[in-house]
Amino acid sequence: LVYAIDISEDYINQIKKIQKEYPLGPIQALVSAEDDIQIAEPTDLVFIASLYHVLYSWSPYEKRDAFLRSIQRSLRPGGHLVILDNQYNAGQELHDSYIEKDFIIAQLYYYGFELTRHERLNDSRYVLVFRHARPGDIAAPAFSQAPGQRSLAVADARSVVHIGSLDSFDITPPGIAAAEHLYHALDTSGPEAARSAIALYDEIIPKENFGGEYTALRWVARYLAASGEARLAMTADPLSAEFLAYLAAKDHERLKFFLSRKYKLGKQPLTPEEAVDEETRKIGLIQRQSLEDFILFNNPERESWEKSSRILQKLPLKAGDTVVDVGSGPGYFSFKFAKIVGDSGKVYALDTKEPHIAYIQALVEKWNTGNLIPRVSATDGLQLDIQGEADLVFMCSLYHILYAVSSVEEREGMLKDMHAVLKPGGKLVIVDNGPVEEQTLPYHGPYIRQELIEAQLAEYGFALETSESIIPQRYLMIFKKI
Repeated sequence: LVYAIDISEDYINQIKKIQKEYPLGPIQALVSAEDDIQIAEPTDLVFIASLYHVLYSWSPYEKRDAFLRSIQRSLRPGGHLVILDNQYNAGQELHDSYIEKDFIIAQLYYYGFELTRHERLNDSRYVLVFRHARPGDIAAPAFSQAPGQRSLAVADARSVVHIGSLDSFDITPPGIAAAEHLYHALDTSGPEAARSAIALYDEIIPKENFGGEYTALRWVARYLAASGEARLAMTADPLSAEFLAYLAAKDHERLKFFLSRKYKLGKQPLTPEEAVDEETRKIGLIQRQSLEDFILFNNPERESWEKSSRILQKLPLKAGDTVVDVGSGPGYFSFKFAKIVGDSGKVYALDTKEPHIAYIQALVEKWNTGNLIPRVSATDGLQLDIQGEADLVFMCSLYHILYAVSSVEEREGMLKDMHAVLKPGGKLVIVDNGPVEEQTLPYHGPYIRQELIEAQLAEYGFALETSESIIPQRYLMIFKKI
């Protein structure tokens, strides 16, 4: 008997249709779950093709852990797990995705799977065969290491890089309820609805979304519920005032759009044209993602959880310096850099999303911030003609994307350009998220181990000088151009 399982009901129905038309033997097609293969009968072999790279980098830890444990429960002692996946192929990877086999081997050891065979099928594919046993009955995997080659210690079943979702976090029923109250407060200007939203956000922030958009949405709710004097205090910082103005324009049109589309509130349903036109739907998705970035980046509460001021204190910046802010978003750090370097310095704010650059440009003109130069960059390069002029290149909450989502060509183009724009001895600063203990809430999920960044950047002419945690979920690494 062969069980054919997938989380897509459409795929399973297609298999059933083929099975009816062309009887192919004892095949039973079943819809599974993201966290459970849902096969109770003991099995001899589990086969996973072109999926483990998704499980490793994208699946939330809880779901991946439950999924692999469901495989454990299903396999007979001594049964086999076979993984077919993609390997690095100099930019010619199958479907532009791959995972180094050693990552899989190291992770599966903690689930009681021992590698018994590895075969490279062609330049892009390999197959791994594992034997199922109790964790204590197998030896820890040994990995070959060339002289001078860097190594990465893996001490548990967590992935060393995790993306999870390009959204800021998973959408949950409590998050939807809070968004519903906030939308109602925006729609009616009712303080009671705003207070209800605040109460819900107070309850779920410590459980679900450390440092994400919940704190920004709660800030909006607090503003709606506040008195005149309190509102003035909340918008005393110019960037906070502009944050509110941007979202509140035209009766909070942007924020209502974001809440209704992301949390599927049904307040602003798709028009008939949007429902059937793929390009229109794509534009709507891009608008929502751009707003999500804006809310996350320029969150007036960001200092309270990130301690952004500590990051600024650690940077080797002075008046007259030239800074390149890569992935600037709507300019949270860019404007702070412009203040530090002064009129004699320059700050280039670069982002691939035009709405962010347009937002920065509008504020530059409004505030006459002549030393801040916003530019739309590409995914594979900075597109700056300042070779060897920059004192510091800054990248916040972006390297995990560059490492695990960007193509090899895109990443190489970006890193080579960052090296080229820096002066000899100039600094590259990486602020990103690290894995945390299970009892510590991560910063909206995505993370990358510092060792991966250090090893990769060494190949592009950067030497690590210092590395430290700003908060448990965030670290700052300073590299020197060599």
